[in-house]
Amino acid sequence: MRLRSREFYKINREEKQAYQRRYREENLEKVRASQRRYREDNPEKVRATYLKCVYGLDLLQYNKLLEKQNGGCAVCGGSEKIEVDHCHQTGVVRGLLCTNCNKSLGGFKDSIQSLRAAIRYLQNPPAQKVLNNGHG
Repeated sequence: MRLRSREFYKINREEKQAYQRRYREENLEKVRASQRRYREDNPEKVRATYLKCVYGLDLLQYNKLLEKQNGGCAVCGGSEKIEVDHCHQTGVVRGLLCTNCNKSLGGFKDSIQSLRAAIRYLQNPPAQKVLNNGHG
């Protein structure tokens, strides 16, 4: 009696994995070219897999969130290079941000106190008083 492929794989898992490792090592360029072609031919599948694996979001949830944010960044409203923003401590998705806003929040380490200090700085720059240049 012939084993089904799933059953065969369970029984011979280590051998199969060793074979796959050897094949990949011996055919690295071929494997990379195949992966590149797949990514080029299936950008939506690749995106969906990435969102699900990294953030736990499916495309429907992502699109609903993007629609809720009027198709753009939750901070500035821009629509170029939208990324998923999440809390690095908990992993919880907070919203979608453009690259600039996401990097800016990251630069402030998501600290509300630091962001408030930056706002105060912009509203009342120290050089304005010292240099009397009136720029700000």
